[in-house]
Amino acid sequence: MKGGGLCLAAYCSGLLLGTWVEPPALIYLLPLTPLLLGWPLFLWRSLRPHALLVLPAISLILLGIVQYQLFTTPSSADYLLLERTGQEIVVEGVVTHVEMRHDGRVRCDLTVSRCFAERWMKELGGVVVRLHIWDNPPLLRVGQTLRTTVKLRSPRNFGTPGEFDYVRYLARRDIFVTGSVANGDAVAILSEPPKSVLSFIARWRELTAACVDSALPQPVAALTRALVLGDRGQVAPQEQKLLARSGVAHLFAVSGLHLGLVSGWLYVVLLFFWRRSTYLLQMVPPRRYLPVAMIPLLGIYLMLAGSGMSLQRAFLMFAGAALLLAMYRRTAPLQLLITAVLLLLLIDPLALFEPSLQLSVAGVAGIVVAIPRWRSRFSCRLKLVRLMTDLLLVTLAATLATAPVVLWQFHQLSFLGIVANLVAVPLIGGVAIPLALSGVLAVPVAPALAAVAVTGCGVMLTAMLVIVEALLNIFPAGAFSCQVAAWHVVLVAIFCWGWLVPARLRIKGIVVGLLIAAVLYVNPILPDGDLNLTAFSVGQGESLLLSLPDGTHYLIDGGGLYGDTFDVGERLLAPALGRLGVQKLSAVILTHNHPDHYKGLFYVLENFPVEEFWHSGVTGKLPDGLAEILREKNIPQRIFGPGWAWLTVHQDLRFAIWGPPFIAEDENDRSLVVYAAIGADGVLLTGDLGSSGVAALMQGGVDGPVTLLKLPHHGSRYSRSLDLISVLAPQMVFASAGFGNRYGLPHPEIVRAVAERGLPLYQTDQHGTLIFSSQGRKWQVKYSKKQAFY
Repeated sequence: MKGGGLCLAAYCSGLLLGTWVEPPALIYLLPLTPLLLGWPLFLWRSLRPHALLVLPAISLILLGIVQYQLFTTPSSADYLLLERTGQEIVVEGVVTHVEMRHDGRVRCDLTVSRCFAERWMKELGGVVVRLHIWDNPPLLRVGQTLRTTVKLRSPRNFGTPGEFDYVRYLARRDIFVTGSVANGDAVAILSEPPKSVLSFIARWRELTAACVDSALPQPVAALTRALVLGDRGQVAPQEQKLLARSGVAHLFAVSGLHLGLVSGWLYVVLLFFWRRSTYLLQMVPPRRYLPVAMIPLLGIYLMLAGSGMSLQRAFLMFAGAALLLAMYRRTAPLQLLITAVLLLLLIDPLALFEPSLQLSVAGVAGIVVAIPRWRSRFSCRLKLVRLMTDLLLVTLAATLATAPVVLWQFHQLSFLGIVANLVAVPLIGGVAIPLALSGVLAVPVAPALAAVAVTGCGVMLTAMLVIVEALLNIFPAGAFSCQVAAWHVVLVAIFCWGWLVPARLRIKGIVVGLLIAAVLYVNPILPDGDLNLTAFSVGQGESLLLSLPDGTHYLIDGGGLYGDTFDVGERLLAPALGRLGVQKLSAVILTHNHPDHYKGLFYVLENFPVEEFWHSGVTGKLPDGLAEILREKNIPQRIFGPGWAWLTVHQDLRFAIWGPPFIAEDENDRSLVVYAAIGADGVLLTGDLGSSGVAALMQGGVDGPVTLLKLPHHGSRYSRSLDLISVLAPQMVFASAGFGNRYGLPHPEIVRAVAERGLPLYQTDQHGTLIFSSQGRKWQVKYSKKQAFY
């Protein structure tokens, strides 16, 4: 067990190190890997057993680094061809994955066979493209050949700490280019899928989805599809949040629970027929070989249920246990889990970073490690009491084991989940899932019977939703969002996992965990005692965090995209604030009423302690919904009038807000301006001021040095940025902008003029999130790269 655990830990360490290793290092690692992998074969007899593990561990670390680089780098130059054309092209290929989304669009993966434009055509070999079809999507099926016109681009992360790594998520699926199709009328279906086992399973999934949609109303239909098909795309955000807060979301990810029920049914049915055959009973003992015979059937269920990560892990564990049983071999469940995970990661290395696999492995490991010891302490002869006790212990073990993962990945803590699962697991696992799976089996042969079974499943799901919503209303403090730094998560892991592991390992784990937490604590991302300015990369918008040396934090604007499918506050700002160790905000400052500055503030105001909300007296009415949140959270407002308002003035630190002296017609010219200085360094944050606003600011003057300047209005050429630079003489400038934004900001003329003056220009679209720090002598700059700062 120690050897298997060491191998898994070494390989996972290599994969994690691969996130920081640059691709050129692959050239040096590739020749070393076979050499190190071969050493144990030649030195097997001469090395002592414990020393023998060192060489495979080093080899697996290097293998993990190499694997990460290989799987995150496009294997074909055709990807670059598709992305660099810079124009709409026609692509033709076979559909390999289809998913309906809750907002009505369709997401599909297309294995492109050829592409062509007006004057050229190229045959491609298996390049996968992810397409988003927004309006009027056609009915797509796996295996269809289609053609459409689309402009492709490489996916890109925002570059904000704590964000979901979308690029790596797609790379795991061998996708390195994406595109959007505005209307489904532009999609032409050239041929239907050929008949095969895969097309039969795809058709079976389609019939099941149609049966669920016709038998049940939303949102119960979407939850049922997630329960039986692993299709969570149509589950609306409000249901996802309800399930996450109540701690029962894991029941709607097809996992080992589902596989256990299916394998139990199969075993009972096959054993019934097996015992009717005298020949089979005499030749082959059923308890030894029947599980092996079930492996192909469970493989079909794996494909039917969507082949999710947790289901793959459960399938590998079942197959391994069945083969060991057939060979009269016994192994510990934890060793079986380690072997299954290692095998899965060797085949699919990037699966390590999938939350579904992390939660699945953590939950099973917690149950395997803790339950045998706990059960011996809480044994009871009454069967009903024993069943209820086992359910409680399993739920508690899984909740404690997965709590640190949930906190890190989803920024949630749900103590209510222990109570909610006591109700939800029997309803879902004992009634809803068997009914739903009965409906799946009946769909191809008896649609009417399938509809009855699906309806019964819907009744159970509705009852479950009513119960968990009532629990949340009764105990609202039992579940909450929690944005935390890395060292907080380590402390939570020490507390939760300390209850699970045996006593002989507990002290060692606590010591190691505390050392890791201490190292993370004494090396914060934001230097203590400095004046820090963080420019978050939030796309074509703006959000800044001003952190004063006394530890107070001021969030200036919240970014925001003009669409409603992506919440900048929830997806970018809140995780980033947590990673930076910001637990409360002294004030949230809204410079002016434009969506790209205020839309991300809604989530922050709802989920962070905020002492005050500052805005300008000339901005007029606050955006819809913002005033309501301020009232609900009892956050006082502070309105700044014309001119400078000095908030902190002493020898080392100065902090002030400037309000425009007039009500301008252009909302941009109503922007508040923020100034902060320490020693000889000062920063001026100019909002979206236009020409008139900048003129008024220069007329009012800035009482102090400006060595760091934010270009007004994202670097627009109409905002007199060069006049500001000439008057204030900063040492460096920066701009907040979205990558490839349609406005072309910062404007090339401004970029060129800044370069001619010899000033460094930092851009969030190029460098990601920026952190400027000063102790009063010179600004130090760090920018985000691969979820870290350099």
